[in-house]
Amino acid sequence: MTIAPSQLSARESAGFPDADPASFPVELFVVPTRLEVTLWATSPMLCNLTNMDINKDGRIWVAEGVRYRKYFDRKPQGDRVVVIEDTNGDGNAH
Repeated sequence: MTIAPSQLSARESAGFPDADPASFPVELFVVPTRLEVTLWATSPMLCNLTNMDINKDGRIWVAEGVRYRKYFDRKPQGDRVVVIEDTNGDGNAH
């Protein structure tokens, strides 16, 4: 899970002053029995996600909108599509 910069301000105002995506409290999620929430990918790997899809091989394709509105000059290289996957089986995106 990745937290976009706009979400960090909401987290801070909601009582999460650390605003560190790696410390996001996954226990706040309510999930059905036998499912779990884990942190798989964080910033700066991804920034301002706008869309995502998963292909048949389990790769996650993410579209970023890093130059959206007032952040038009945030990354000179522009928006991008990123493909992330767990390439070594350790449970984390690479």
